Amino acid sequence: MYNLLPRSARDYGMYNFFSNFPTFPAISGQHSFRAVFKIDVEEKDDGYTITAELPGAAKEDVSVEFIEGKMKISFEKTEEANTENEQKNYIHRERRTASMYRVVHLPAMDPQGAKAALAEGVLTVTVPKRQDSKQGNSIPIE
Repeated sequence: MYNLLPRSARDYGMYNFFSNFPTFPAISGQHSFRAVFKIDVEEKDDGYTITAELPGAAKEDVSVEFIEGKMKISFEKTEEANTENEQKNYIHRERRTASMYRVVHLPAMDPQGAKAALAEGVLTVTVPKRQDSKQGNSIPIE
C-alpha cells in the first residue's frame, strides 16, 4: 500500500517531517558553530577580577588585550600532526583547531596595572580601577 503513493508524496510524510528537523547542539550534544568559554566578572571597590575557564590551555595559546575600555581574552589551540608515524599510508587524517574570544566592557579600568595568571586551566585577570573613577562625580547646582 505504501508503494501506491507517488514518491514525492511519501517523502513529505510525518516520518520524514520529524526526522529532517534541524539538530540543536544543546539537545543533541553536538558542538555548536560558535565556541565560547565561560567567564566570571567580579567588580570590587578597587578593581575587577575576571576568571575564564580554559581547560587544556597553555600560556602561549592565550592573549589578553585592552582596547578602548574593553578587555579581550583570546584563545587559539591547534593540534599538531604526529610525525613519528610518517611511514604509514594514511587515506584520511584529522587535526583539531579551536579559536575563540570573549570581550568584556570595563569602563573604569586602568590597564597599566593589570595582571594575569593561568593555573590548571583557569585564567585569572585582575584589573585595577582608575583613581578618578573611584570618586563620585558631582556638579554644582545653579
